[in-house]
Amino acid sequence: MQIRAEGDVVLHLEKDYPWGPDDPAVAGLRVRASGPSVQVDVQVVLLQGEGPSSFLRSLYEDFRGWDGERTWNPHGGGLQISATHTGWVQLTWTLSHVVLGEPVWSFQATSQHAAGEDMRRLAEVFDETLDWPA
Repeated sequence: MQIRAEGDVVLHLEKDYPWGPDDPAVAGLRVRASGPSVQVDVQVVLLQGEGPSSFLRSLYEDFRGWDGERTWNPHGGGLQISATHTGWVQLTWTLSHVVLGEPVWSFQATSQHAAGEDMRRLAEVFDETLDWPA
């Protein structure tokens, strides 16, 4: 899965297996940001049901807008998604390397999406990418 962000940055997201494919309750999400002046890579460990799909679906359901910023953070860190609504949904993707609970470095990229169906489709793509067992 790829998401285009500002500044010619492309976010690449793919499922990974931090402890092997035999643990159905844990998956990894490998996130890479690449562009003209950046190349960063993080692995995010997710527990089943912890992926960003439900967060993105909530943005879809509130397509008319909301005040302030909404944020999704997985338990183990490494990736944060923040959303604001200005007629469009602006997603800020913060990739970070976390050591002992503290980020050592971080990188942000921002993507812009139409409110409504774009958020629903993005949630579905995350569901397909993570492919949790039923």
